[in-house]
Amino acid sequence: MPLTSPSSYVSTTSEFIAHWESADAALGAAGPIVVGGGVTLPDFKALRESLIAERDQVIADLNAVEFASGSIKQAKQSLIARFQQFAARVRALYENEPWAEALPYQPEDSFAESKFLAPLVEVQALWEALNAAGEPVLLIGDYTVADFAAELDALRAVYTAWTRAGAVLRLTRARRNALQKRIYSVLKQYRQLVPGMFPEGSPYVTSLPALTPKPGHTPKPVAAAASWDAASARAKITWEASDEATLKEYQVRGCPGDKYDTGDEHVVAHAAPSTPRECLTTFGLAQTGSTASFRVYVILDTGNEKGSDTVSVERPP
Repeated sequence: MPLTSPSSYVSTTSEFIAHWESADAALGAAGPIVVGGGVTLPDFKALRESLIAERDQVIADLNAVEFASGSIKQAKQSLIARFQQFAARVRALYENEPWAEALPYQPEDSFAESKFLAPLVEVQALWEALNAAGEPVLLIGDYTVADFAAELDALRAVYTAWTRAGAVLRLTRARRNALQKRIYSVLKQYRQLVPGMFPEGSPYVTSLPALTPKPGHTPKPVAAAASWDAASARAKITWEASDEATLKEYQVRGCPGDKYDTGDEHVVAHAAPSTPRECLTTFGLAQTGSTASFRVYVILDTGNEKGSDTVSVERPP
């Protein structure tokens, strides 16, 4: 399979490795094939293994970002509920008094960190002032201002974890991208070297793996849908049939989170044209409240492909 996106690097390098092994064996004493920088087949295999490790780490880092993001959502919902309880109590008991007038705006769960935290810090200060004035406030479940402060601190910690996870993800992506560029250079050089090492018309020349898709049209995308399947506790992705005459397969690819990035997409499943057009998976959905995004790709015999619109699934509590 030619290189069509970052997700195809592993399968494409596998084809080149098989060809390289066969070519080295055929060359005998005239070999082995060595590309620029002194890269031999064992070196290239090591590059591939490093790429697999970095691609897996990108997914792990994306999951860490999504895990922190889900924790932020849950913490926000809890604090908003406590804000509402506190505000309702203050408005009921201190209508037209400074206590009620001092209530800040209610934060929304869509607010960024600083805007979300600011009114909650104000509520904590107001709550502590009420307690100091001899008007202690106790919410549902014997919830105190100390409990509220602890939740605020926990949210700040999760925000920090989310920020750090994002920084780690950017570094891992940079390492992966550097490896992909290096591998692309090796593959390109290999294709240039082989025709000069075998006679014209040799099967080792005619069977060289493709680096890019063959000439041909881009297939039409298929419509896809996704939902949470409670019975299997997995995401269920389904899609319509493609009418492409040279259809080779479908691929379901995914990204943790609600934003789809083709640079990070991971092949979740392969489906032959004759098999049921559905996929059940927990990819990116290990935690309740987490979200994963998916696309279904139509792959032709030429290697040309086209993905569906993005569909997303959130794992419910």
